[in-house]
Amino acid sequence: MFTVICMCLWLLLGDSRADSIEPVLTHKVENEGDDVTLSCKYKPTTSTGNYLHWYKQHPKSNPKFLLYIYDTTGGKSDLIPPCLDVKVDKTNKQVNLIISSAAVSDSDLYYCALAPTVTGNPAALYKNLHPVMKETDTVTLKCSYETSSEIIYLYWYKQNPNSTPEFILYKGARSKSDSNTPTDTRLESKTTRDSTELTIRGLKISDSALYNCTLKVLRSGVDSTPDDHRLESETYRDSTKLIIRGLKLSDSALYHCALQVVAQ
Repeated sequence: MFTVICMCLWLLLGDSRADSIEPVLTHKVENEGDDVTLSCKYKPTTSTGNYLHWYKQHPKSNPKFLLYIYDTTGGKSDLIPPCLDVKVDKTNKQVNLIISSAAVSDSDLYYCALAPTVTGNPAALYKNLHPVMKETDTVTLKCSYETSSEIIYLYWYKQNPNSTPEFILYKGARSKSDSNTPTDTRLESKTTRDSTELTIRGLKISDSALYNCTLKVLRSGVDSTPDDHRLESETYRDSTKLIIRGLKLSDSALYHCALQVVAQ
């Protein structure tokens, strides 16, 4: 098994009247050798035709252009990488990237973009990854989760391009209601039994970033051992180490470590 990530939560400020495009699913897990289809819905502001682009991004690398399709005629880019194809459903305004006989090396972050875009320019690419907002607006980002535990915390992180994730805040859910006070008072989080929300008021250009939510499960009020007993963590005065024993194909992923400082 391996994971093909189609899209994460992305926030960018700009013209609210701009075209928009977003994924049908935020991630997919498939068997090696299967044919995989990643899909995006798009809402153009013009009826004269649109170029729909697909990009792939390796960890710590810039997005790489894969191919495009013109939704009016179905015309495709000249050089299409092996094992890839693209189709468009004009009626439902959906574009599909098809990966034939997927391999572990296909596990990556994939972006769909609506022209105009500039190949090799991440700033132009990111503009079309999520419905855009205007400065001073209020936006709410939402994640859903599943767990049988009643003692849980939901964390939010912010990641700027070419940077590591930065901890923003946490909030308890179900049997836990405590939370930290974020440094930025414009930020607020709410939780339910199956979701967490991050609200940002008075948007600024500096809020443009990738936002991640994570789930921390505790048992009997203390940190739990991982559900996967192959995992173990060791900490030192200035570093931390994650140990994965008995590697599997499903372990192919991007791993982040984060620091949370607890006030005494």
